[in-house]
Formats: sequence, structure tokens, C-alpha cells
Amino acid sequence: MKQTGSETSSSRQTASKVLIDLAEYDVYPRKTLECNELVVEAIERWLKASDAFDYQYSPLDVLDPVLARTFESSQTEGLTVTMHEFYVNQEATQTIRDKALQIISQCIASEHLKVVLQSLTSLNKALTNPGNRLSQRADTRCKQWIPEQLRILELISQLVKRTTEPLIHLEVLQIMHQHIHHAYSETVRQKMQSIIISIPVNDQLRLTGALMHSNNLAWLIESVEQVESVFENTIELFESKLQREQTLSKDICKTAVNQFFEAFSNPYEAVNSIYAQLDTAIIAGLQPDFSNFIELFGDLAEPTYLAQACEAVIQTPTYLAPYLGLLLCKLRKQNLESAIALAQTAVNTGDPNLCTAVTQGFWNGVNNLLPPDINLIQRLAQNEHPAVKRQLFNTLRLISEAEPELGINIALAMKIGKSSELADSLCRFFVSNNQYSGHFLRQRLKPAFHRWYLPQ
Repeated sequence: MKQTGSETSSSRQTASKVLIDLAEYDVYPRKTLECNELVVEAIERWLKASDAFDYQYSPLDVLDPVLARTFESSQTEGLTVTMHEFYVNQEATQTIRDKALQIISQCIASEHLKVVLQSLTSLNKALTNPGNRLSQRADTRCKQWIPEQLRILELISQLVKRTTEPLIHLEVLQIMHQHIHHAYSETVRQKMQSIIISIPVNDQLRLTGALMHSNNLAWLIESVEQVESVFENTIELFESKLQREQTLSKDICKTAVNQFFEAFSNPYEAVNSIYAQLDTAIIAGLQPDFSNFIELFGDLAEPTYLAQACEAVIQTPTYLAPYLGLLLCKLRKQNLESAIALAQTAVNTGDPNLCTAVTQGFWNGVNNLLPPDINLIQRLAQNEHPAVKRQLFNTLRLISEAEPELGINIALAMKIGKSSELADSLCRFFVSNNQYSGHFLRQRLKPAFHRWYLPQ
């Protein structure tokens, strides 16, 4: 549903939940399959609307329960609610499921990226083996679902063949990685392997992967053999596996960053390219995680390149604005004067995202503050945006541990306007700080209480 307001969004979310409940299977006589059939027919009508995918919940979210292989049903007796798990009858539901897959096959052929990605999400759920709520596979129930799984994989395979969109290829790789090690059938597993092999792992795919999933790229590797080698030792401790995956993800991300530098020698064009790719992903309904990419970007970039990239972020403070503080910390180690100047430029804009990022950037350097840094923090204390204030409280806690007098001077000069919330937060900052004695607080805070709370 569209999120146009908290009340409207809440009511629409409730309506969507009712529809999803109607689509779920249940035991007879509580619900018959005719109810599920009516839902599928309604979904077909809804999909004809031009704005069918412009909402928080799409018709495919309502369709997903129709392709489930297990379901739960509750029974109430007095104050006791008992939950039972059931397996879907494959023969009885085959006609409904065929119709559902036909609907998804039409959606996955759409020219709109968002529709294709949501279709893949539905197919991902539909690949799940029958099992209990603990995700334990019910092997005795798996064989009957092999034809349907192969049909789903064929839909995905055909999609991979007709598109070069890296966001789609990434989503497919992630789905295959999720299911290949849990497949009941060797035929299904081989089909998944063939899909993985058919996707070329090129520079663009690595870059897109690094921007979308920078902290989890273990599945983005060149071949099935490497996939298997990462997970073949089942005796290996989970922590060791996790560490290997994190190392592999970082190596892939590092390669992507270096290739990105080679592709974009102009830092301004580089930042614009990042914005364009993130914009495409977000419009398509994805939530990119590019924190590790930005971390490595700051570590690997030449000082001049990094400084110009920071300038580009300041000029267009959108997706990368929250990371400016991190990038300036990286630049500070290589070119202190340039980093300070850029921080001042960012604060001069008054942009709350940039000011918050600069404030957070001081976390790593509170023990080595220079006069220009202190001046900048004092200016930030006068910023009226609540987000900047809240971030500044965290920075002041660190400053007060290193330089208590400086911390309290900046805090007492902070401009909090008429916000009792900010005043309370500031008071809690002092009370919870062990650097300040009770006598000290009474003497120094008494005038501040009058200034903060009493009408002028």
C-alpha cells in the first residue's frame, strides 16, 4: 500500500493483511479452495491497474501464500490457542498453483524492473521445500514438488537469458545461493548450477553487487565449484565460515572499488555514477547496503581523488551525504588541511545530513582536536536541526572523556531553542557523565536551567 500518511498507511496495511490471510490455505470446513481461487481471480484483475506495483504491498504479496507448501492453522479452546502445521495437498491445489505461476510468468516478462524483481521475490518463496516452522525439510514430502520447482527454475533461466540487467542477475544469484545447498533433488540442484554458470561475473556485476550488498558478497563468485568449496566442510565452526564469507566479501568489494577507479578517473563522474545506480535500485524497491563499499572507497582512493569526491558529495548531498564524515576521516589521515576545509564547507551549507555526518566524523578524532575542529563543533552546536543536536550529544560524550572542560563549555553553549526534549537530553548528558561531580553540576548548570526552561 502507498505510504501517504501514518493513518492511511496503517489502514491499508491492515487491509493487505486481510487479503493475504484470505489467500492462505486452511483446513476444511474453515476455508475451502474456492476462496483461494477467488483470490487468484481478483489478483488477475488488480494487476491490470497501471499503479498495481506503486504500493507498499503488491498483488504478488497476496499471491505468495497460494504457492506455499505448508501452512498453519490455529484452534481456540477457552483461553488456549493451539497451532497445527499442515502440508499442502499437491493434487488438490495444482490448478490454483498453475494459475498463480502463470500470473507470475506474465509479471516477470514486464519491462519494469520493479515488477520483475518482485516477481523474483515471489518465485524465491515458491522454491522453498516443504518443512516445519524450524525450517527442517520434510524429505518424504519433497519429491512431489520437483516438477513445480523445475518449472519455476525454467522461468528464472529464461529471464536470465533475455536480460543483461545486473540488478536482476544479482537477485537471481542470491536466490540460487540460498536454495542450492538445501535442494532435495539432484536434478533441481543441477538446474540451479546451470543458471549460476549462465550469468557472467563481469566488472559491472561486481560493482553493482558491491553497491547493493557490500557486506554479504560471498555468493558473488566466478563458478559453482567456488560456491561449493566455501560450504563443503559441514564440520567447520559457524564462526569460521562466517569469517571466511566476510573475507571473501571484502575481497570482492575491494576488486570492485579498484575497477571502479579505473572506469571513472573523474571523481565527480564517479559520484554521479554511484548516485545513478543507487537511484535505479531504490526506485525498483531495493534497499542497497553500500557501507563497506564506501569504507573501501575512502581507504583506496588517492588523496586528491578522495577530496574531489567529497566535494561532489557536498554539492549533491543525497545518498552519500550520511557517509561524508567517514570519507573526511579517511582524507584527514592523508591531507589534514583539505579535510578540515571540506568539513567547514559542508557545515556552511547548513544541510542537516551533511552537518550530522560531519558531527559523527569527529568520533574517531576527539583525542586530537585542533582549533579549527573545536570552532567547527561550536558552530554545529548552534545548528537548530534536531538530528544534528542528537548526533552532537554523542560526540560531546566522547569529547568530555578526553577534555571535560571543553565538553561542558560546548554543551552549555548549545542552542536548543524551545525544545524540552533536547534540553532533557542535554541534562541527561551531564548527569550520566562521570567526569562531572555533583557540586560542579550544581554550580555550572543552575544558570543553564533558567536559560533553557524559563520563558524569556
